[in-house]
Amino acid sequence: MDKLKVYKKLIITYTMVILWIVLILEGYFIMSIRRERRKRDLEYNQSMCQNAADYVEEIATVASDVQYGLYQNKTQIQDVVWFLTLDLEGYFRKKFEAYAKDNGVVYQGIDYFAKDAFRYSKNMTDITFVSLASNKICTYYPNGDMKTDVYGYDANLDKGVSIQIRNDSIIFLKEICDPNTFQKVGILKISFNSKGFSELEGNYGRSALMVYADNGDIAYCKENEEWVKQFKKIGENSVLEKKYHIYIDRVRTRELNIVAYVKKGQTGKIPIVVWIMLLFMGIGLFSVGMYFVNRKIRHLSNRLELILNGMERVMEGDLTVRLAVKKEDELDIIADNFNIMCENLDSYIQKSYLAEIEQKNAEMNVLQSQINPHFLYNTLEAIRMKAICNGDKEVGKMLYGLAVVFRSQVKDENVVNVARELYYCKKYLELFEFRYQNKFQFMIDCPEQYAVIPVIKFIVQPIVENYFAHGIRLQEEDNYLEIKVRQEENNKTLRIEVRDNGIGMTEEQINAKNTELRGKVSRTGSIGILNVHRRIVAAYGDDYGVDLKKNGEQGLLVTLRIPIQEG
Repeated sequence: MDKLKVYKKLIITYTMVILWIVLILEGYFIMSIRRERRKRDLEYNQSMCQNAADYVEEIATVASDVQYGLYQNKTQIQDVVWFLTLDLEGYFRKKFEAYAKDNGVVYQGIDYFAKDAFRYSKNMTDITFVSLASNKICTYYPNGDMKTDVYGYDANLDKGVSIQIRNDSIIFLKEICDPNTFQKVGILKISFNSKGFSELEGNYGRSALMVYADNGDIAYCKENEEWVKQFKKIGENSVLEKKYHIYIDRVRTRELNIVAYVKKGQTGKIPIVVWIMLLFMGIGLFSVGMYFVNRKIRHLSNRLELILNGMERVMEGDLTVRLAVKKEDELDIIADNFNIMCENLDSYIQKSYLAEIEQKNAEMNVLQSQINPHFLYNTLEAIRMKAICNGDKEVGKMLYGLAVVFRSQVKDENVVNVARELYYCKKYLELFEFRYQNKFQFMIDCPEQYAVIPVIKFIVQPIVENYFAHGIRLQEEDNYLEIKVRQEENNKTLRIEVRDNGIGMTEEQINAKNTELRGKVSRTGSIGILNVHRRIVAAYGDDYGVDLKKNGEQGLLVTLRIPIQEG
């Protein structure tokens, strides 16, 4: 016998339990980390979109500051107006006259203004002055370079437009008016590159940025430029998110559409460092749990092994075994009861030996004083044959029925088939049919397929006997009893119904009797319904037995349920 079997079972069981707990915890941590990182990625995406909008507002403010700064210096605005309204010869003449009038003070003209304007923002790429009168364009760059060009400028192209996008740059258009006449003389174009958007995108890792105008011109987009058409066409974020499997945040400001998006598959990703940390944490939890579980189970296993060793010694006949008891837990209760059992068993064996000798002597005396069953059966058979020889066939038939009933109780095996049980019952009923002539009738209905089913002996006759003892109405002549055998719907249970039209019982009496049948209190000496129920339960289990009901308005229906078994 493997004494470590319990230990092995427990250690395997607890290993699986601890493993599942660790896996569940790991899964919970992974889901929590994924959820938090996805939440953070979505917050980053929203933050990047808002920061991009703030950046647009920032450069728009810079552009306004540049325009405002132009009008803060009278010399600068006058020089710019001359530059935009006069030809080059007239401009330089006016500029020279103003310079001479200032007695050599640094002349702050258009060149000084353009150079000073680039200090407002590092992302400013150029400043362009457009003349509405002379078709002249002059562009200044941060490195000090200046480019002048003349071509036919169509003012209608910029009518009502405050922002343009050219070559991935955002251009703010500001009017230049003559402060003396308040007439519009030119346009100031302040250009900013997309470097600010690129820096924002770099700070937010997985999120991408897209900036475009209402007409579809793209100010910034590193990838998926074809999406701009779809983003412009489809206004609902949910549709775009479902179509492209992305999360979207969208803001519109200063005639620009700013879209920040992140791919759904990219959100919630767990870094390899976190995976390694979770792996070592799981291994640590599993190891610690197994260490303490193994110690506890090993301790219990050793104590259980001591109990098993004690039992083996008792099985070998040594009743002097005693186990140590510390009163700690249930194992100590078992050990204590084991010690008490050994003491009682030793005492019982001593007493039982003497009692058995006395019992044998008593049985011999009883056997000697009892009537020999075979002698009684043979005597009844001799009387029956004498009655038949004398021509009294009815007496012979009654004696034969009585002999069959008597033989069934002292000779046959404990298990018979349904046909044999009903045959004994029929002979018993025939005796009472002779006794109560013209007052009693009976019928037995058993299909042939149920006749060979084995049942324990003597379960129907006590029910019939109970009817004759308590139910028959002797003052009436229509007494009737029916025995019917049927199979229940589950095809596993045989139902034997004993139905009569006798005195019967009240509902309270039937309920009390059924309660008594289902009770666990055992009675001795009874051969009635209770005895039949107890024997059926003992033979087949608690799902079977006897049940009582009223038989319509008069009489009683007793149902016996037994399993259908082969052999």
